[in-house]
Amino acid sequence: MSETFNLIIDPSSLPNGVTSSNNVTVTILDQDAVNVKFSKQKYTYKEGNKGSEISVNLIFNNPSSSDIILQVQNSDFTATGDVDYTSGPYIVTFPAGMITASFNIPILDDNVLENDEQFQLSIIFNSLPDRVTISDPSQTTVTIRDDDDITVTFKQSMYYVDEDEEAVKPTLVLSNPSSTNITITVNTRDNAATESDYMSGQYTVVFLPNAIEVSFNIPVFEDEIREDGESFILTITDRTQPRKVNIGQRSQTIVNIGDTTGELIVNLLTYLCMP
Repeated sequence: MSETFNLIIDPSSLPNGVTSSNNVTVTILDQDAVNVKFSKQKYTYKEGNKGSEISVNLIFNNPSSSDIILQVQNSDFTATGDVDYTSGPYIVTFPAGMITASFNIPILDDNVLENDEQFQLSIIFNSLPDRVTISDPSQTTVTIRDDDDITVTFKQSMYYVDEDEEAVKPTLVLSNPSSTNITITVNTRDNAATESDYMSGQYTVVFLPNAIEVSFNIPVFEDEIREDGESFILTITDRTQPRKVNIGQRSQTIVNIGDTTGELIVNLLTYLCMP
């Protein structure tokens, strides 16, 4: 900033008969410009618990003799302001004589599996005082790394279906939702029941965004053979995003198929014996 001082003539130094009533003010114009920029072009922060904040730094090339206040504005990329982080504008104060200043941005935690997300920060030009200019990097990108994991399991450890019901509907559940599709692979294995009793093979189950339960159909076949109860086993064998989707303890379930042939015979005999 500009500085001033006064020049005053000492009356005692004047010859006899010489007087002065004028003082002189001298102004020194400060020609030193101050450049402001972000300390780095990229920040990365892991999404954490409630109360987590990321600290962002700005730097000057020269100190100032007075406090300097400026503003930084956010803009969304894949992150959403006030959902994933607290929106600005953010006020930054450089105390007199300091060449660094920082401000904090709260990162908002959630329980949703999602990809890493980004937003951008920019120094607002209109907020700068005289002689303060922007230099590169004038913008910085903040990446929020997701810290959420998901566990997938069967909802029940056992299912029961009569062979005349056409299909059994097992259900898979997620421990928490996802912002993207999750694909789960389930395989069948005979356990007294065979491919003549149900449609064996591999089943693909897709969780759409925010879904936490999905049921799928496995056809069962009716026959006219009297037989003991039969069963087959379902096993979760694969999933997308293996880094974040875990297979839980209930990774298998048993499907019991009830035989209805005996009931048909009893009903038929009852009908034939009717008077």
